[in-house]
Amino acid sequence: MSAAASSSSADAAYAPVARAVEAMRQSLREAPERFAAASKDVGVLQKLLRNPADQPEEPRFRKLKLTNATVARVLATTGVREVLEACGFSADAEHLELRMEATDTAAVARLSSAAEAVEAAQRMLQELHWIATVRDEVPSLAARPWAADGAAHALVQACLAAVSAPASDPLALAAKIPWVRRLNRLMFSAELQECRSSLSPLASVAIVALQTTSLELIRVGARDVRSLVEVSQCLAQLWPPGEARTLDARLDFAFACMEAALPPAGEPLELRLRLVRRELLGSAIEALGAFSEMGVRCGVLKQPLTIEYVGEAGQDAGGLRRQFFDLFTAELPASRLWTHTDAGGLRPVDRAALTAEAAAQLRPHMEACGRVCGMALYQELHRRLGCWKGTGRMPLGVRWEPEVFAGQPPSLLGDSFARYFLRAVRHDPPATLAELQAELRAECPDSAPDYRASPEILTRSLRESGLEGQTFVRHVGGAEVPLVEGGAAEWLERMLRAELVDGVAAAAAHFRKGLVDAISPGHIDAADALTCRWTTPHFFLLTADELQAQWSGAAVSRSFVASCRATATVHPEVAQQAQWLWEVLDELDDAERARWFRFLTGSSRGPRGGANLRIGPRAGGDGAFPFAHACVSSLDLPSYSSRELLRERLGAAVKAAHDKFTDL
Repeated sequence: MSAAASSSSADAAYAPVARAVEAMRQSLREAPERFAAASKDVGVLQKLLRNPADQPEEPRFRKLKLTNATVARVLATTGVREVLEACGFSADAEHLELRMEATDTAAVARLSSAAEAVEAAQRMLQELHWIATVRDEVPSLAARPWAADGAAHALVQACLAAVSAPASDPLALAAKIPWVRRLNRLMFSAELQECRSSLSPLASVAIVALQTTSLELIRVGARDVRSLVEVSQCLAQLWPPGEARTLDARLDFAFACMEAALPPAGEPLELRLRLVRRELLGSAIEALGAFSEMGVRCGVLKQPLTIEYVGEAGQDAGGLRRQFFDLFTAELPASRLWTHTDAGGLRPVDRAALTAEAAAQLRPHMEACGRVCGMALYQELHRRLGCWKGTGRMPLGVRWEPEVFAGQPPSLLGDSFARYFLRAVRHDPPATLAELQAELRAECPDSAPDYRASPEILTRSLRESGLEGQTFVRHVGGAEVPLVEGGAAEWLERMLRAELVDGVAAAAAHFRKGLVDAISPGHIDAADALTCRWTTPHFFLLTADELQAQWSGAAVSRSFVASCRATATVHPEVAQQAQWLWEVLDELDDAERARWFRFLTGSSRGPRGGANLRIGPRAGGDGAFPFAHACVSSLDLPSYSSRELLRERLGAAVKAAHDKFTDL
């Protein structure tokens, strides 16, 4: 018999089973008072079919005693006996018996298919039972006559209408919470498939409703943490991270949540750091550790930041602030608590490799680093609010901000964190061997790949991989065991987990604590990593790559300089000098180009979307030096007579002002 003919014959044999299961489904859909009991009975039916399908050689699974109380109850359920008979069971005075040979593969396949169809019918009943229960709790729904068709859609619409309703007072907000619970269950309970299908075309409506509810919860201090977590989980499901087309909207909402968490306007809070120029890292950590817990809870770290340096006059108009964030992370490796991956990403030194002195500093140091990164996000919020004021585009009802921030470039960290460290901070560490290898590859330059990140390591022999004689420990405190053929996956996963997850876990927890100190929307326990993840929009709405770009932008590569050149505003008097500037920047190596860019903008990294540089004239000709207004990314450039002179003068200015702003 041909394959096509065999398939057609199997379909014909299964057709009576399909009709019986469908008849059972339809008869049970219209009896809401029986949903709970029928779901349990249909679950037993599924087992009665699954057992002989999985173990056809076992005779006891092919004979059902009619006097058995459970069997009798299940057979009394509408449509169950017909399904069993369609599958080949026949009755005598005492039993229902399935007469088939253990080697009858067609019969076994028919039983397996029937069991799957019955399992789907049970999920349908479980969903309808939940819908009917919710209807009974809501008078407006309970007043309508029951109809299984359309019940899921009606419930979804009622749910979205309730969650979308504005909450002008605490009582109105409290009334929305049961619907938030229902929406969360609707989205994450496996059996509620028809509800999710009804929700899918209404996803955009649901996103707006959830955004509104999230902001309402934050504005009252995020006291209802459970509801905020459930709203966030729904948003992340409907609005998944990593989609380029939604990134701007996700960022807008993340910053709107931060704005909603700002303390009331008019409170006397000031965020001012007075630092020692040549001890920037140490003096910053000391200054950040000096804030009282009360001040932190009241939101002092959410305020606009002003930077002052001991022994230096001058006012921070944005350039010093931006320079601080740039230099802070650039100096971290000197602390002996941080190191770089092969690709240049910052990661904490492995806990096991820390000296006793360094280990004692781990908690305060990492908490301060987390606070700096949280402050960087809040400075970006203040900058955005200033820019929104200038354009009139104020999303989600955020409030006005002083115009001092308008037109300023972002404050970026001067170094980027390793992606796997950011995942640990977000409480989303790589879970599988494939994810661990992907994280390792992300931190390896293309020119020097790590053999452990290659899929070939799992298929080659130990000799081919150079792993003969390797040992490893299966669990903490266990003895070393030899690596054997076929065991490379276990060995590799344990090695990478120790390096990329366990080795940075303590540092990530302290870092997260400091970050939550700065950006927490309210009553959040920083020790609860899972709650921190779901109450921090920059965690659950962004991938680690997107968060990395938000904090650190991009390296100032030749392609980035080309994008700056395309958007720069150049005064006609210095058009030739600007042309030379682009050529010089193109010739520099990456490290030197970053230093020049810091002189121009206050940051050695390039913001997402490029930089809007302005180049204007400066008097003095060949005898003058250029002057950078880093607060607004503007360069005053003398009319030099040659490219060589421009490079020499600008290079001297960069060298003199590499850690401060100096008018030579």
